[in-house]
Amino acid sequence: MLRIIILSISLATFSTFASDITVFGKIKWINNWQGHSGFLVALENMTATKGICKRNDQYILPQNHQFAKENFSMLLSSRIADKPVTLVIRSGECLEGFPKIAHIRI
Repeated sequence: MLRIIILSISLATFSTFASDITVFGKIKWINNWQGHSGFLVALENMTATKGICKRNDQYILPQNHQFAKENFSMLLSSRIADKPVTLVIRSGECLEGFPKIAHIRI
């Protein structure tokens, strides 16, 4: 019984820190700046993620993401077509002060 209680508390604590935030909108720009370990992406409206990381002017797609090339292609396609994109940001997961992009849907 004690094991079940400990497992339940552990899962509840983990889910508190790993909540997802879904943002939707058109891409303003995609940056590739020296010194950052991924592409920087800005949407027209980024208020949904305000306060989760030090910076909220751009999101970061880490270059070591499992699907970095595919995700970059999706972002670029969305930007060129001037179509909205849906990004999933993990609350509390920041890289170099930027909210990290976990998933992309177009």
